[in-house]
Amino acid sequence: MGNNIKGKLKKNADLVLYFKPKLLKVLERTSLFLKVYKSGKMPKIINLLPNLKNFEEIIWLTRPDIWSDQAIFYVTHSFLSKLDKNQMGRFFSLILAPRFQETIFNSNRYSSHIQKTMKMSTRFPSVFFSSVFLPICESKSCSLKEGAVLGMILSNYHFNPSSILSVLVRLLKPPVTPVKCLLMRTILCKNYIIPHRTLDLLVDFFVSNRKKASFSQFRTFFIVFLKNYSIHLSSEDKRKIISTKNIRQEF
Repeated sequence: MGNNIKGKLKKNADLVLYFKPKLLKVLERTSLFLKVYKSGKMPKIINLLPNLKNFEEIIWLTRPDIWSDQAIFYVTHSFLSKLDKNQMGRFFSLILAPRFQETIFNSNRYSSHIQKTMKMSTRFPSVFFSSVFLPICESKSCSLKEGAVLGMILSNYHFNPSSILSVLVRLLKPPVTPVKCLLMRTILCKNYIIPHRTLDLLVDFFVSNRKKASFSQFRTFFIVFLKNYSIHLSSEDKRKIISTKNIRQEF
């Protein structure tokens, strides 16, 4: 994550040559302002940034990696009504997702302003899942601590069932990880009505991974699945579960 930001900043340092000195001075002052921002009015240039053609390059010159958590919240609030879907996706993936991870790793608590920012971003579920949620939980370095906070978001905030079920199907794809199982268990705990095709995929997931996934999150996920959805399984799916010796012994 740190190398990503440094690389991005190095790349954008080359862009300095293309901007007028007056604009560069304004952006530099804006970055210092946002670094210490707690409350109050934002610089006028913040409201102008989404309208600029080179929005992504210019915003990086304001150093979002050093913005205060309060600034992250208020800038996000200001931008959401102004950004198009592509801009929003880039903003979420390059600024919001890294800050979310940073506040989890470097703090003893989940920053309240980042928490409010994440909640605000869930108003756009397709962008939130594609640019924040899935890239984080599918990362090889995703920790159980990050997974627990993402699970809390799934539990506490409202999402369209179709969005959630799309995420569930995506999480069923290899590789199998403790974080993915934790998040899928969280989804099943909400008792969504799951199509038979997705139930079949879940059964196949448990049967095909019974020897690979020995971690507790996999076992708990399986128990929740049986408790909440066994009544909806087809006869064929029930036979698959029952005839799988390892699963019966393990669970």
